[in-house]
Amino acid sequence: LQTISTCSADCVFCPYTESWHKDNPGKMEHKLFVKLMEELEEAPEFKTFCPYLMNEPLMDTRVLDWCKEFYDMYPDKTIELSCNPSYLTEKNIKKIHKVFKDHDHSIPISFHGINELTLDYVMRLPFKQSLNNVIKLLQIGADELNISIRGAGMSMDGKILYFNQPD
Repeated sequence: LQTISTCSADCVFCPYTESWHKDNPGKMEHKLFVKLMEELEEAPEFKTFCPYLMNEPLMDTRVLDWCKEFYDMYPDKTIELSCNPSYLTEKNIKKIHKVFKDHDHSIPISFHGINELTLDYVMRLPFKQSLNNVIKLLQIGADELNISIRGAGMSMDGKILYFNQPD
């Protein structure tokens, strides 16, 4: 589910820049979010809620409150909040910790670079700020949050290499 249709990164491999969303940014109405959450009752087999698609979910200032609403309705389900490091501010990190620490969750962080050159090329994000944001997240939440860091260093076909596993 996508609550906002904007992204702070510009990843070389992401279809966002060519999508309808880029030229038509918007935010989901809360009324629609509630309707979709209620419709999930008809699908009890669902296990994981993902409040993102081709976007940066933390650009939506409401998304963490809506994650709490989801947990209020479905306390035994999982939320996967995949985001990039650009909006991992201290305020957001503390709120993530508060909302997620007592629930099933995963928080994959997209960090597609190993240094300033590769992160700038692959994601077009400032390396030092991004790295500092991830470090803050780990300092505040590593003990109670299920955090993983994802880095794509090559194209799916292996023809384009940004960095490799030893790097």
